[in-house]
Amino acid sequence: MEALASGVPIVGYSHGGAREAAFHLLPEGAVEPLADGRFREVILAFLRKPPAVPDIPASFGLEAMTASILGVYKELGLTALN
Repeated sequence: MEALASGVPIVGYSHGGAREAAFHLLPEGAVEPLADGRFREVILAFLRKPPAVPDIPASFGLEAMTASILGVYKELGLTALN
């Protein structure tokens, strides 16, 4: 998300947090895990013609993400962080 927020398109394996957040916004950068040939193709395509990077929605901003993480901590009973 930091790269996208800085206007830099990303390429990566579509797995975990990247799949849930970054590639929701820039799906053309997502590559199936272990598809190394495809990974190379996408990188070369981005170098030839970088895709437009979308604006980051407020739901992925610092305040929203921090509140979400702290909510999980609170749910787990880690109240020392409150």
